[in-house]
Amino acid sequence: MATRHFFSEDIFSNETPIFSEIDRQKSDKIKFIFNTFYDHLQADVITVRKSGGFEINSNNFLIETENASYLLKLFDKLDETEAVSLEKQAALMSWLFNHEASCPSPVKGEGQRYICSIGNGEWAGLMTFVSGLYFPGSYACDVRKMGEAVGLFHAQLRAVPNELKPDRQYPFLSTLDKEMFERVLSDSNNELVKFPESEKSLLIENKSLLLNTWNKVLTFESELSKSEQGVVHIDLHPHNVIMNNGELSAFLDFDSLMIAPVKMMIGFSAYKLLRQVVSKSRNQLSRQEINDVVESYLEGVYKYFPEFRCERNIISLFASAEICRRIAYILRLNIQDENIQWNHVLVIQIKGLKEIEILFDILD
Repeated sequence: MATRHFFSEDIFSNETPIFSEIDRQKSDKIKFIFNTFYDHLQADVITVRKSGGFEINSNNFLIETENASYLLKLFDKLDETEAVSLEKQAALMSWLFNHEASCPSPVKGEGQRYICSIGNGEWAGLMTFVSGLYFPGSYACDVRKMGEAVGLFHAQLRAVPNELKPDRQYPFLSTLDKEMFERVLSDSNNELVKFPESEKSLLIENKSLLLNTWNKVLTFESELSKSEQGVVHIDLHPHNVIMNNGELSAFLDFDSLMIAPVKMMIGFSAYKLLRQVVSKSRNQLSRQEINDVVESYLEGVYKYFPEFRCERNIISLFASAEICRRIAYILRLNIQDENIQWNHVLVIQIKGLKEIEILFDILD
């Protein structure tokens, strides 16, 4: 089976976190925030750098002191509801850290709050910095061990007290999502004029793939909505996993915790992490080797969630549904808002639909 047209390296391919230098004015501002709102740490700042990578408008800053390193995140224009939600999220992280889960530890600031109002409509949150590499995805990596780490983490999330559980519910396909897909995939293709030329060609070229996957997802929709839910990390891609010497150090991005189908987490994490293994192999893995990688990862997860064991085609449908939801969001941005800022990931999402078929061995 040829996979050379798929599994190419994408925005998650670099293994080393990127931090860039910032100008003196910005550095002084970050130092002031750290020294003012987290003065109990009594640490002298040595360097301040900005987190780089693919995120749009990243506001994460690495602060290195003589004692420890921290990650400071700035927030603009939070309303009280958003601030309360972030405070609860940080308290959840703290609970997990104190129960030996693999995550950074949030740090309380002024007023014994995790999320501090720092003036001028800005807010800040601080956590310990976990150094290491992103999930490398080399074929030599122990994917069974990674599956077990994902399973263990979600078993720990099961034990989170009710008062700390996130309020966010998984956004199942909405009427608007369906409308966006139907308008783009219609025979008239009238909506394609609202897309830049490159995305227009991409959608036309992959119309059959999109249509076939969309129909499968819609047929499966009732099972999706009825599937057992829990607190899950819905976006476990390689850059949300920090490794040291082949061992998991931390999961990142707790904004992606929500109440969602557990099988959605299992399927989507398998896709995002295991596609990395295939791409790093330069598509040299045989069909049997790919099967072994997928089986090893899933067996690791099922060690903690044996009751969710199911056929691969079911897991693949959960993963495909999540990708379709993301594609629908990008389509809506273009059609309704004339916003193209996320178009750069459209090709990755569309390729992902075919990659899921290859990974889970459900090709017709």
